[in-house]
Amino acid sequence: MGMGGWYVLALSGRATAPLFSFVTMALGFLVSAWLVRMAVGVRGRSQAEPSRVGSVAVLVGLPILILLAGWLAVSGFARDDGGERLDRVGYQAASLEAEQAFASGYRRVERSGRAGPGFDMTTYGVQENLRDAASDLDQLSPPGDELDDAHSDLVGGLMAFADGLEALEDQPVGADPARVLPSLDGLEQIRAALLELRRAGYQVDTQAWQLTV
Repeated sequence: MGMGGWYVLALSGRATAPLFSFVTMALGFLVSAWLVRMAVGVRGRSQAEPSRVGSVAVLVGLPILILLAGWLAVSGFARDDGGERLDRVGYQAASLEAEQAFASGYRRVERSGRAGPGFDMTTYGVQENLRDAASDLDQLSPPGDELDDAHSDLVGGLMAFADGLEALEDQPVGADPARVLPSLDGLEQIRAALLELRRAGYQVDTQAWQLTV
């Protein structure tokens, strides 16, 4: 990924969350080390003399560490529950891009005329593109909970279709991929997602829709 890509990620918040988590953990470590030092007493203080400063530091610092740990836990759960939530315009663009990746990949494999035992570079390239498209979309969330199922279906369908392309290697030499593609896994999920998006008023890629019906 080039510098421009990292810049866009930084603006979108997708690259800053891990950075903030790392900084917070580093600060927590430093504070913990400082608290331990203060709790046992500063250098030069008699070992028999209790460290009042250390006691105060523990009383003040321990709640801070607890809050930091809680923040990290909540942040982690929030990230696991879904990625950056887009508005309608942003999600329209993101979902349409994923649909176009599917349609383009499907047509590339279909036009290759290549099915049968052995490794095929075209099929492999399409698989990687589809997995990347699914992964990118999975880092995002639709603007409303009512589209969560459609979002999951689209991501899962792209992944399943990419994996399903391996079935082309099980075909006899000279088999036509155009006859195999319509039966692959993932198409029903993609169709369900596109149908739900259409019902919600989103534009769907015409070619992607036609390939799933």
